[in-house]
Amino acid sequence: MSKTIFDKLRSRKGLLSPTALAEIINFKVSTLQRRRSKKQRPSWIALSQNRVAYDPSEVADWLESLSPSSVDEKTVHTRVPYEQFGLT
Repeated sequence: MSKTIFDKLRSRKGLLSPTALAEIINFKVSTLQRRRSKKQRPSWIALSQNRVAYDPSEVADWLESLSPSSVDEKTVHTRVPYEQFGLT
């Protein structure tokens, strides 16, 4: 059985930079920045005043919470409709 993107995120060691997370979930870094400014998930960790990181396990939980039937490995690796993430 192959690992899902959720399994891969949960088994990952360490934190993800905004750039690394954006590549994994096919977002722009600016989208993550906008979500942080609006206090929207995925949750982040402030490393310093100008640096943040993401817990891969929390990101997996967030993605799974969106819609179990519509978010899967294929969806995450392609462009996900903004409506699924509460973006307009």
